[in-house]
Amino acid sequence: LKHPETGFSERSAGARMAIDPERMESWFNLAALCMRDAPEWKLDASQADASLSHHIMPWVTLMKFDFRNIWIPEAPEDPADLLTRPEVRGRNFHVAPSASKVTLLEILAPGDALVEHQPLSAWLVRMLATVLFGNSEGPFPSTSRDHRNIARHQLRRNFPLPGDCTCGEFHAETSQECMLICRREGPWKCFRVIITFPAQIGNNLPGAWAAPFFPMMLDLVRQAACDFLNRPGLPVLRELDMHAYVVLSLRNYNRGAPLVPHKGVGNDVVTITFGQDSGLSSWTRFQSESRQFRFAQYMHVFMEKLGHPLKFYETLDGRVLVPYQCVVSRQEWEKLRDVFAPAFGKQKAAYRRANGGASAPSWTDSIRPHFLSTRPEWLLPPSDAVTTNDNAESDATKLVVRNTFLELQEAGLPAGSTCRRSKSIGARSWPQ
Repeated sequence: LKHPETGFSERSAGARMAIDPERMESWFNLAALCMRDAPEWKLDASQADASLSHHIMPWVTLMKFDFRNIWIPEAPEDPADLLTRPEVRGRNFHVAPSASKVTLLEILAPGDALVEHQPLSAWLVRMLATVLFGNSEGPFPSTSRDHRNIARHQLRRNFPLPGDCTCGEFHAETSQECMLICRREGPWKCFRVIITFPAQIGNNLPGAWAAPFFPMMLDLVRQAACDFLNRPGLPVLRELDMHAYVVLSLRNYNRGAPLVPHKGVGNDVVTITFGQDSGLSSWTRFQSESRQFRFAQYMHVFMEKLGHPLKFYETLDGRVLVPYQCVVSRQEWEKLRDVFAPAFGKQKAAYRRANGGASAPSWTDSIRPHFLSTRPEWLLPPSDAVTTNDNAESDATKLVVRNTFLELQEAGLPAGSTCRRSKSIGARSWPQ
């Protein structure tokens, strides 16, 4: 049963509520710990380039498979691109099938999606995991081939360190979750792969009876990881992933926020004759929903005013973009780019009429993403993630864009002076 407005099933909506963002964040916060050979990790079994260990924490017992020197001959040039976004994998599962079928239900942000998860194979691995790390109530529901479970998959690139790639999997109907972390090491096509998950047995770890099974488990899981990361079709899937989104950027709006189409009259309405033939003769200043201007919010309102609602995102693979950039589906954008471009041209004429002079906002869709800061602002609300002067009032700071840099201009300073540039960082190469 699909919701009449969103098109997503009621089960999908319930899953979003069931998967607590704080629960997800607590797992991602453990990523750096999982990559360290800390004394807290107690070794259960080891082989050449493979180990199984556990870490007893107050709220969970973590299990960790650690595999070294996994050879991936078709690895991408940027190791952070090793794993594909869940929405791309879910839409194109037939391109690179894996042991678990993933079907896309809903995109929450680029690299963050609700999917339907269905095991297809690797039965022995799943049943051994149930026996060794499961609970007395029976097997994990998701180990059954016929069981379809809704899960939230989230990908974070360049996390926990630059070049790393981390994917978390969080199931809605059970307490199951796991995290896959990949890091290139040694030769450029060799990777270290970490798989971590909670043992569903509290602190009662398997006894001596289980020890003979650990080497078998290491072999099976290592082979499963190698198969997953080298499965046929994966390079094609990565290519689709690389071109899934477009980064939009706004410049030259230092004389106030850009305008949006308006119907009706008012004191703040700007009228131009240039747009009468298309019904775009009246314009008004965009009012942001947050303390500061966000390009994604502006684009959402602008396209909605044109009668073409479209989703724009402020995060990319878990990282917050600078306020003057946003991300949109390439497929959807290419359909509506020619609708937006002439309408925004009329906006520029209205902007000049409202402010005087020749300066007006401009946009581009052929630019690399820039992220808010070097700090790990993972999925914080954009209004909270912006770094501001702690002693300044929230309404005493405004954004000024100069070229591709964001600057803060505070009350009491001349209009031409600036305080500092934002701590934005550039990104890797981006498809044009």
